[in-house]
Amino acid sequence: MLSRARGQVALEYIATSSWALIAMLIMIGAMLYIGLFRPSVMTENSCLTPSGFNSNYCILNLTANYGLDLAQSTDHTINVTAVRCTDEREPAMNSTDELAVPVILLSGRHALVTNGAQRCYTNQTGTIQNATGSEGSVFKGRIFVKYTETDTLMQHIIRVDATMKYENVTVPTS
Repeated sequence: MLSRARGQVALEYIATSSWALIAMLIMIGAMLYIGLFRPSVMTENSCLTPSGFNSNYCILNLTANYGLDLAQSTDHTINVTAVRCTDEREPAMNSTDELAVPVILLSGRHALVTNGAQRCYTNQTGTIQNATGSEGSVFKGRIFVKYTETDTLMQHIIRVDATMKYENVTVPTS
């Protein structure tokens, strides 16, 4: 008689656990169906800057043109002379990265440091090429900003860690 009671308790436990498992699988299936686990849903554009700087926004369009609105509080007026967006760790900045019109950025202020013509690059195959992606896919890389302090004439390059979704948008030009 005691073994029948234990068997019934075990059977009830298994039945209850099975219903809970089925309910969890249905919930996970529903979340997958609505796309809750797609990276494009979970990723917001993010540009992490070093101390003394802040990114008000960063944006990437479907042709890999990007925009970066940069704020600074370094106690110096700075002159941004070049920017480069790439997935490389330490790229060599060259004349194609130079801004046609440098951006003067006062301490405590922000400005768009790109003009809509700059592109993000990738070096996945050993050769540098334009980054590509479909709408909603994610570019993860770095934006290097070269600037000169106007009072000391010291040059610096900061690295902004960028995670941006490819979006069907127009990159601001001013």
